[in-house]
Amino acid sequence: MTVGLVVAVLGGLLVPLYWLTLAPHATWANLGTDSGELIAVAVVRGVPHPTGYPTYLLLLHLLDLLPLPIPNTAPALRYGLLSVLSATATAMGIALAVLRLPPPSILPLARPLLLGVAILTALSYATTALVWSQAVIVEVYSLHTLWVVLLILLLPQPPRWWHGLVIGLALGHHRTSLLLILVWVAVQLARRTPLAVWVRVLAGVAGGLLVYLLLPLRAASVPPINWGNAATWDGFWWLVQARYFQGFVQLPSLSAALERMHTLGLLGLSQFGVLLGLAGYGSVRGGRLPAWGLGLPAFVALQVSFTLIYTSTDWQVHLLPVWVVVAIWVGWGAVGLLHALARPAPQSARWLAAGGGMVWVGVLLLGASQTLPQVDGRRDTRAIAFADAVWAAAPAGAIIYAGSDQDIFALWYGHYALAARPDVAVIAEPLIVYAWYRQALREQYAWLHVPTGADDSRAWAQWLAELRSLNPHAPHCRTRLAGAQVVQCGDDVGNPTQNTQATANPIWPITAHTR
Repeated sequence: MTVGLVVAVLGGLLVPLYWLTLAPHATWANLGTDSGELIAVAVVRGVPHPTGYPTYLLLLHLLDLLPLPIPNTAPALRYGLLSVLSATATAMGIALAVLRLPPPSILPLARPLLLGVAILTALSYATTALVWSQAVIVEVYSLHTLWVVLLILLLPQPPRWWHGLVIGLALGHHRTSLLLILVWVAVQLARRTPLAVWVRVLAGVAGGLLVYLLLPLRAASVPPINWGNAATWDGFWWLVQARYFQGFVQLPSLSAALERMHTLGLLGLSQFGVLLGLAGYGSVRGGRLPAWGLGLPAFVALQVSFTLIYTSTDWQVHLLPVWVVVAIWVGWGAVGLLHALARPAPQSARWLAAGGGMVWVGVLLLGASQTLPQVDGRRDTRAIAFADAVWAAAPAGAIIYAGSDQDIFALWYGHYALAARPDVAVIAEPLIVYAWYRQALREQYAWLHVPTGADDSRAWAQWLAELRSLNPHAPHCRTRLAGAQVVQCGDDVGNPTQNTQATANPIWPITAHTR
């Protein structure tokens, strides 16, 4: 009954809220540059950038099989539904974690009060700008938080084979799930789990990891977006190892680490505000709980450490698992506060709790109203407008060179997901050095003369120069995100260079409201 009520209330509130703010197209807002690529990959049954995200791909494919009242001309809405449902389910998991705390039995109506705290905690998490921003775009991070909260709920439970299945599927989605899995393993070792149980769990893990077979199966069909060409062992290993992004992992200097910690603190304060005080209290109370007491602080320390060494521009999204734990601590802190209030005055505690709940609801509504315009996916049309402008400016049979994630993925969205301008060829300049990408170009554009050979020592500018020389009669164009011109065509397009990227509108991290 309690679980059903949590599902009904949170589902009834969050699904409409997220759906009404879901981006209808690929977007550059909310650190969502990859959305164009992910939508295009889902449409053409391709393979996205490392690590391939096979669990995510499988779930997107399942959405295609459902009779949803969403037209094929709106793939961003269809695939964005996975982010909506994942973020909502994560909030439900947080509420269930709060409900696992023993209720303040000395209070009148203890169970209903605990239920109210759990729902308010989940809503406070779900309407933080960081969470909301990822729930309304096609991205992998909302689903990642769902696996995180599932693993957290499994921490205090005796291991079962299907726990291993969850672990395998989580690893098939996002590699940083390994941080929480290490904590889970440490808890089970401390519990002296029998060897026979480990065998069953490992069998479940192996079953979950079978999802990686989706990558070579898709690659074998030679889709137009086929990172690494996982149909070969070398390509598969390159993809799942994420060698393409290994340069982002760097030990920071002391000053850089302190600066990022300062930014992290500002982010937490801007997202949770005064609720951080409850989170601190809740972490202390939760310290007495089996498995969770030490497991959750250890996981937070590991996840924060990862954000310190991962230097990508969208590093903030890797704080989402930390946000899940902070939200659980907020709920535990609120329950602990009810205990503290009830001891000296159990009869008046009910009224104090009701008053505090009303204040919490008011702050929640005010915060959500301030966050909505910052994360509303409908407000940003830059990616689709950019792609449309390129299509309008490019002559027939043009070869269009794009040099940054923003323009490449926006054009992939239009070219592959919306079938725009089938007469042109879109060239991702940074990928031209890879033999698998050149092979994909040959398969996609039969009329395009693509350089042969596998000389890894050649710079990408040399490959592009040869591509141009092999196609002397085609119009050559290059996208420009900076300035008034979105595309420049002709003999004077200049040497290949990385384009200046437009800012991806990361307005929500610091300027979002304080609760």
